[in-house]
Amino acid sequence: MIEAVGAKGYTIVPNVSGKGNRGIRDEAHLSDVFRNVMIIVVAAEEIVRRIVEQSQPLLENYAGIVVVSDVEVIRDEHF
Repeated sequence: MIEAVGAKGYTIVPNVSGKGNRGIRDEAHLSDVFRNVMIIVVAAEEIVRRIVEQSQPLLENYAGIVVVSDVEVIRDEHF
């Protein structure tokens, strides 16, 4: 979906741990089913809007958080 809406790439950070409203999440799971990952996308505002729109149906069935933030890219030819 990320590539389909026009983003040139993304980064996946596996085994993300932390604490939130559901308690502590760490890597001590019996299988990969409950592992958390972080997906980072740097893209133009129009592409970000498409990602946010298309992620909404996914969030109805799966746990997840979508965060949108302004960033400053030094080598913008890559994005």
